[in-house]
Amino acid sequence: MVQSAHSYHATALVLGQTKLGETDVILTMLSSTGQQIRAVAKGGRKPGSKLAGKVRVFSLVEGLFARGKNLDILTEAKLAQEPFAFEGELLVLSAASAIANIVHLLSYPDAQNPFLWGATVRVLEVLQNLTRAATQEERALRSVLLVVAHTFKILSHEGWQPLGLTRVPKTQLLIDLLSEKRGENMIFSAEAGGFFDSLATDMAASQMSLPASFAYLISFLIGTTYDEIEDELTRTTLHTLLSWGDLSNLTHVCHAWASSQLDARLKSFEYLEKLLV
Repeated sequence: MVQSAHSYHATALVLGQTKLGETDVILTMLSSTGQQIRAVAKGGRKPGSKLAGKVRVFSLVEGLFARGKNLDILTEAKLAQEPFAFEGELLVLSAASAIANIVHLLSYPDAQNPFLWGATVRVLEVLQNLTRAATQEERALRSVLLVVAHTFKILSHEGWQPLGLTRVPKTQLLIDLLSEKRGENMIFSAEAGGFFDSLATDMAASQMSLPASFAYLISFLIGTTYDEIEDELTRTTLHTLLSWGDLSNLTHVCHAWASSQLDARLKSFEYLEKLLV
């Protein structure tokens, strides 16, 4: 790959595709600097073309891009590693799509964000590792917790952390955390800004009564590295601590918080919620 004044190299993660004509595709990508790249892959949907198979969603690509007025053009590409594979189960794929949806909205062509790159690639690695769990229920629980972790981590990094979260000691184990405060409730409202012991009915139209452990769980996920989360989820039998209803409520909280802060409709979260009903 030879770079010139009108081209550049980048390692990037494919977040999404939009069909263009018969065989071309517009790629939305996150570069290793945390910047968003939008580029046309000519022949990207044509079997046998030099780019086919290298621009799938969730592929990590080392590419040569030609600068364009509105869209750049991916002229050469090779896989940096095997693409992340989430196609085997709809709920896992939907979780990965929800992660990509948030990253798409938080990345910009002219703004570097190395934290966003590192967090996104790592959470997809953990998602791929942990969704090899033995049961479908355990895979679902792990997938949703990783979506919640990633969403709240990167929104908090941008300055959008909910009120009412209590810092969890590093020595606290996830299994102990989820076992505590099960009899207590808190009120969550994205409109009012987070978790509260009580909330006046005229303060927010949409508020939910949730176990107090939810606020502690979200705080735990924000403050814990993905390596630590992977270790915790590997050794914890989650279905004994979180019900399917808990899972649905956690997804709703995550969805409500993200859409409120980003002022955007998140279709991937809507679909994920439907799968959990």
